[in-house]
Amino acid sequence: MSQQQIIALVVTAIGVGSFLVVFCILFANFRKFSVNEIRSGKRDIELIEEYFHNNKPKVIARKKIIRIVRNVLFILFLVLVFISISFTLISRFTDKLPVGTKTVMVVATDSMSEKHPDNFYLTNRNNQFQQYSIIILEKVDPDDLKQYDVIAFKTKTVTLIHRIVKVDTDLAGRTTYKTCGDKFSNLTSIDPYEPSQNDVIGRYTGIEIPFLGALVLFLQAPSGIITVIALLLCLLMFDSNSGQISKEQKLRTDFLLNILDVQHLTDKSQLSVDFVENIYLDKVAYSFNSEGLVSKDVAREVLTSHYRQLPPDDDQPAAVEQQPDLGQSVAVEQAEPVTEPTSDEQGTDQSTDEPTNTDE
Repeated sequence: MSQQQIIALVVTAIGVGSFLVVFCILFANFRKFSVNEIRSGKRDIELIEEYFHNNKPKVIARKKIIRIVRNVLFILFLVLVFISISFTLISRFTDKLPVGTKTVMVVATDSMSEKHPDNFYLTNRNNQFQQYSIIILEKVDPDDLKQYDVIAFKTKTVTLIHRIVKVDTDLAGRTTYKTCGDKFSNLTSIDPYEPSQNDVIGRYTGIEIPFLGALVLFLQAPSGIITVIALLLCLLMFDSNSGQISKEQKLRTDFLLNILDVQHLTDKSQLSVDFVENIYLDKVAYSFNSEGLVSKDVAREVLTSHYRQLPPDDDQPAAVEQQPDLGQSVAVEQAEPVTEPTSDEQGTDQSTDEPTNTDE
C-alpha cells in the first residue's frame, strides 16, 4: 500500500469508528430512556391502544402479509449479499468471476464509455459501457475472434477490456491483437501490449449492469471492509436494544391486561392516565400533578438517612421547624401512574363513579 492509501485507511477507520461509538452510545441511551418510561407507566395508554389495534382481524391479516413479504425480501437480500461477497473475494484475487461458460468482470476505468471521432469503425457499433459497470464475457474459441470484437485480456500487470482494431501475427507465427479503448484515437493511442490468444479471458456479450461494480470495488478496498464491519455492528446493536424495548413493552402490556378491566373497551377516549410526583423537603411532602401542586402534607416516613421519625401527633403543623444540625434535605419520588377509564361524557354521574386505580 502506498503512503496515500495508508493515510486514507487511517482516516476512514477513525471516522467510521467514531460514528460507531456515537451510534452505540445514543441508541443505548434511547433504549434506557424507553425502558424507564415503560416501567414507570408513562406509555401505558399507548401500549393498551397498540394491543387492541394489533388484535383487530384486518390488522392481523395485514401484518401476516407484511411478515411474509419481509421474510422473502430478507432472503433475497441475503442471497444478493452472499453473491456480492463471493464475487468480491474471488475478483479481489483473479479480477473475474467465472460462471459456467460466462465470466463476470468489473469495469474500473472509462476507456470504453464513449466514441472517439477518429474511430470511424464505431459509427454503427454501440456496445460501449460505463465505468463501474459489471459486464458479462463469454468464452470463445481464439479462431472465432475477429476485428472490432471487444475482449478482456491480461497484460503483465493489469487486465484490460478494449476493442480489437487489428488482428496481426508476430514473428513466431502466433496470432496477436492490436487493441484500443473506444474513448481514445486508434491513430495515436493503440495499447502498447499486444495480447496473444492465450492472454484473452473472454469476449464482451453486450450485457452490462451499470454502477453495481462501484459497490464491488468499494468492498474490495480496506476502507470498504471497515465500513461493512461497522455497519454489521450497528445492526447487531440495533437488534439487541430493540429486542429489550419490545420485551419490556410485552411485560408491561401483560401486567396492565391482568389488572385493568379493558376487555370491553370500545373507545380509546375512555382511557386516561394521571401522574403524581411527590417531593419531600425535610418533613413536608409536596404532591404535584401535570397541573401543579395538589397537596402539602406532613411526611410520616423518613426517606433518607437525614430524616427522623415524626412524633405521633395528629395535630403536627405542616410548617415543620428545620433542624439546624441536619440542614435541608430534599428527596424526589416519582409515583406510579394511575391508569383509569374516564367517565362517559353522556349521562355519567361524576360523584358516584370511582376511577380504577392501578398500583404496582
